Amino acid sequence: MMPGLEHVSQFSHSNNSRNQRNRAQFQILCYARARDYFWKKEMLRPILIHFAFACSFLSLALANGGPIDGSVLRSCGKIHLIQNAEIELLKEDLSFRIDGDFVNVTAVYRFFNQGRKQKVTIGFSALLEFTNEGYAYPGREMSFDSNVVFGFAVLDAGDTLADSVIVSGPELPRYGDSLQCWRFFTIEFGPGESKVLTISYSASAWFTDWYSPSSFLPGASPRTFRYDLSPAGFWGDGRIDTLNISVDAGLQGEIANSLKISGSYFLTGTGGKFEGHYLDQELGEQGIIGLEYDNSDEVLAKFIEERKLDHEYYEVISSSSELGSRSSPRNMFDGSGSTWWSEGVNGSGAGEWAEVKFTRDIYVGAIFVVNGMMESAESFAANGKVLKLRVTDIPLRRNVYTFDREVTVPTAGYQPTNGGLLSETAELLLNLGEEGQALNGIRFTILESEAGLKSDDTCISEIYILGWVPE
Repeated sequence: MMPGLEHVSQFSHSNNSRNQRNRAQFQILCYARARDYFWKKEMLRPILIHFAFACSFLSLALANGGPIDGSVLRSCGKIHLIQNAEIELLKEDLSFRIDGDFVNVTAVYRFFNQGRKQKVTIGFSALLEFTNEGYAYPGREMSFDSNVVFGFAVLDAGDTLADSVIVSGPELPRYGDSLQCWRFFTIEFGPGESKVLTISYSASAWFTDWYSPSSFLPGASPRTFRYDLSPAGFWGDGRIDTLNISVDAGLQGEIANSLKISGSYFLTGTGGKFEGHYLDQELGEQGIIGLEYDNSDEVLAKFIEERKLDHEYYEVISSSSELGSRSSPRNMFDGSGSTWWSEGVNGSGAGEWAEVKFTRDIYVGAIFVVNGMMESAESFAANGKVLKLRVTDIPLRRNVYTFDREVTVPTAGYQPTNGGLLSETAELLLNLGEEGQALNGIRFTILESEAGLKSDDTCISEIYILGWVPE
């Protein structure tokens, strides 16, 4: 620990980044559990009915690396960017890879020291923006090894450099009243020496997800991420010979199709990959690169996986018919896109049903369906899909139901998972609201279907029942 900096701590590379990331990704689910707890308390419902639970991540901007004044840092623990005219930044390869709620950043810098031998302190900043309610992440100290920014690593010719962290006040003027977390390290340059430094870390995008008393399901805002190029303008004369920027939004899908890139640089590309190449740039004038994208399908899929009813509450799964041993109704609850239930009668299958009986009454909040045979694009097109279902409880007496709905079954077409969750392809069948519906089981009866190109056998790949067990 440096003298006079009691609040500066050494970064520990033993931090479990995976656990930190999981904690950040699923923080929204803590609100679901809190919501369920409060709704079960009858006396609190009149109060809570007027509010929605929200989960927000801070308004965050990450910044390029720049030279900072080490003497000021050692004497009073403050960050101050200084111009280092002798060390030029010749080239920067800056890449962003979007991964759900997170953006993985890699910056490769090529420096040249045209002056004397010297030690240089280099700082990277993350900024918390000020809101009317105070700093956007109240009640805890922001740090690069938190669940918002983590996995920070610096490589010099393949060797990992030690670094430290400090929380400081305003330094970059464009942000006004903000709190900054700086990651910094010291490196030595020989006279006439070239160095290549690689900086990498992951950061949460900014978003607000919420739960409303009017719905069992979460709402999700667009994800936004911003990166400030200007601190790199403090190297040399403030110009860079070559700047390469790339953004990888993954395979064609929700994120790639919704991605908006803002700022001074124009990036082009296809297939979810975008890039731009620029010469002789003045970085101090270029400002922010902004990314905005939608991953609400992924947010909902994670919610489905978390809240789907555990199989221990499924007592019996049965059907009126099935098309051979490969078409068991149990396949609709196995989480696999390669299995399905198909009714086993001639014609469209109207009137055939599959049901799941619970071990006890369950409060059901929502039901999702993956319609058709999702094994492949060919099998999806070849076989039938449901158009309308009757969704009921399991009658204790013949044709006497306490719950009875007729619903149109959504079909979004064949959707490959591309290694993701099958639940990302699921469509909402029923949203039974915040209070849910107490059911002893559920029967799904085919009312109307659409034949496939080769067969009129009606198929359903998966059904997700979301709910909770009453106390």
